[in-house]
Amino acid sequence: MSEGNSKTTWSILLDAGHHSLRALPVSIPLPLPLDQTDSLGPPMLLREGRQRPIPCQWNRTGDEICAVWLIDSMRRGEKSLYRLSIGERKRQSPARMHIEKSPAGWTVFDEELRIADYLVPERGTPRMTLYGPTGQFAVMQHLAMPRWLDKGLPARGTIEGERSLLRVQSSTMKSTSGPVFSALSTEFDYVDPLDRKIIAESTLIRFHSAERGIRVIDLSVIWKAVAEGLTLIDPHPEAYQRLPVLRVKMSAPIGEEMTSDAGRRGKAEVIDHIAGGIQIQQGGAKLGILARASTVGFPPIWELGDDSTLSIVPRLVDARWLRSPIRLALGESWSMSYRFVVSPAVAEAADDLTSFDVEPNMSICADESNPR
Repeated sequence: MSEGNSKTTWSILLDAGHHSLRALPVSIPLPLPLDQTDSLGPPMLLREGRQRPIPCQWNRTGDEICAVWLIDSMRRGEKSLYRLSIGERKRQSPARMHIEKSPAGWTVFDEELRIADYLVPERGTPRMTLYGPTGQFAVMQHLAMPRWLDKGLPARGTIEGERSLLRVQSSTMKSTSGPVFSALSTEFDYVDPLDRKIIAESTLIRFHSAERGIRVIDLSVIWKAVAEGLTLIDPHPEAYQRLPVLRVKMSAPIGEEMTSDAGRRGKAEVIDHIAGGIQIQQGGAKLGILARASTVGFPPIWELGDDSTLSIVPRLVDARWLRSPIRLALGESWSMSYRFVVSPAVAEAADDLTSFDVEPNMSICADESNPR
């Protein structure tokens, strides 16, 4: 690392290892003091053998400062060397991601093209509309739906497709923009209509842009018990279950062209087997979806509603093998993570889904010497 003339430089070696990497966000922690966050200049990132800078962005996560960028693609076993510097007096690549306030929420753009509308109603469920190469592509809502354990159906007193939590007590919004990603965070307090318990739900959404018209959207949803303990899953078949469900409504009926990360093809095969990710081809675009329960780790259940509706449910619906209920003590939380990859149907880079858990091996060293 060299610091003369306010310039700091690292060399970073990424190794794809045993996986092909496509449209994958990468975050590299750097040995920088947290008090430098406000004084850091824009990062300059160059890939060996290329002249054009790669869009890169600082991100503070907990006690770390990270450089973030998006890998377009790396073949299995491929290695790539990057040069990351601060204080370079060289023209940076233009900002590509930004967020604008809309009358009912936020609109996310990649250069001049709309990526998503995120609506935040005063009552009810926040709703995100995704746009693909040919226009509106899908609408998704995160539903806190009570379900009966034995059949996985909505509990009594709820309306299918509507949030079962009765009233939004408060809401706050934060947004950030940058050259690599834009981010939105939301917080809501809900009152459960059955036993009047308060649930705090927070979301973090990052909108990434890759080459060849590919967009990557990472969504994290966290439930927290903020007033008293909360039972999520009870093994008794007549018990009341709270399960966070993500509902995806496609703009056209879902055909048989469906692929899972388990190697299965066809709508029936994908839905009937365990898979952590699926891909839907519809018209001139593809939608890849990855999901995991960050708290428990089981693959989700994929449920088809009507011809164009897909629900993603944590795989604890059939939880009668549990010896005791899954509860949140006061202050504890449950989380779900989702990754969406939207691309043109002809884009080869969307043929494979990259898991949350697949990241390149990395090594970093100072002064542009060979990484160890």
